Amino acid sequence: LETFVGAGVKPIPFATLLDGVRFEVLETLPHDPTCFTQGLSYNNGILYESTGLNGKSKVRRLDATTLEVIQSIDIPREYFGE
Repeated sequence: LETFVGAGVKPIPFATLLDGVRFEVLETLPHDPTCFTQGLSYNNGILYESTGLNGKSKVRRLDATTLEVIQSIDIPREYFGE
């Protein structure tokens, strides 16, 4: 988590700007423009992402360093992923 909030800054779980925490973008990576992120979690080098698009929602596991898709599961068309 330290790489996300900056060296020497004590991580605060579920921190927001209202908590007075300052955030700094350290790096950007390309992301599939057809995937509209609705939920995003991080654990042990893996990003867990749910995407929402009518009829095309999915849940994915991605390598947090490269954003390579490790696993992708389509959500049935009648449901919308969040």
